[in-house]
Amino acid sequence: MKRVIFDTNIYGRMVENNELRYVVEASENILTVYGSVIINRELRNYEGITTLEFEGRTRKLRSLLFEAYNLLVKDRIYPLDDKTDRLAEGYFLAYQKFGGKKDQSSIINDFLIAAIASLHRLEIIYSDDSKTMKSEEAQKAYELVNSLHNLAAPQFKSYQELIKELKQTKRWSS
Repeated sequence: MKRVIFDTNIYGRMVENNELRYVVEASENILTVYGSVIINRELRNYEGITTLEFEGRTRKLRSLLFEAYNLLVKDRIYPLDDKTDRLAEGYFLAYQKFGGKKDQSSIINDFLIAAIASLHRLEIIYSDDSKTMKSEEAQKAYELVNSLHNLAAPQFKSYQELIKELKQTKRWSS
């Protein structure tokens, strides 16, 4: 089983593409999905009143996002600690040195998620955030800082790659 974490935007993709049930079912014996207090906080801070048709009912988007998170993560939630904060701060400093332009407040959550993944040896971060989390400057920062701490940098993959992998693996196991 691959040990992975989904960035907040991946939960939104599952819901908007009406693939929540598929991802939960298909990943059951393939992926162990971990969460973090950062992702939980980002979902909680979603204040939209958007509703959508989901499985024949009108549902609030926020509740669907939490349902996706809870179904996949269960009780596997990593807290924040000093080590995570320090690693994320290191990413930010390296990101700036590599020419990153985002201010700390707009990118720190991405770096905290990457730090959690690195410290807990998660193999993959699924994210569609190519402007910050998966930017070239951020990628260089992860590689540099992780090498200084003897940590492996997780792979970064998109939602489309997640779905493709689940379909391929499900086909082989059917």
